[in-house]
Amino acid sequence: VSSSGCVLRSYKEDPCMISPVGKPRMLWDSIAMTILLVDMWMTPFELIFLSDAIVPDIFNMLSLAFLAFWSMDLCLNFNTGYVYKGELCMRRMPSVTHYMKTWFAMDLFATIPFDIIV
Repeated sequence: VSSSGCVLRSYKEDPCMISPVGKPRMLWDSIAMTILLVDMWMTPFELIFLSDAIVPDIFNMLSLAFLAFWSMDLCLNFNTGYVYKGELCMRRMPSVTHYMKTWFAMDLFATIPFDIIV
């Protein structure tokens, strides 16, 4: 047991935890990077070149799909372990605490659909 409250993956882990270095999570993160790049292109393009009246339906559908993806990503992050000082932590509560202290606020803020709310 380490100072972070975690144990080595081979010793004990909580059920349904996702390894942050496993193939499924790496695939998910690759999809997230692709969506992020598309979103980083779409948003300025939409703001600069399109008025609200002529936004193509595909942009609206993609925006909703991206919102759904980022919402799922937020939930998925609560079930993903993390690496701390070279040690893989696959325990739920330390992982949740770590996520809440690090990326949660930014992920939540980025997931709020301000364009739909306003």
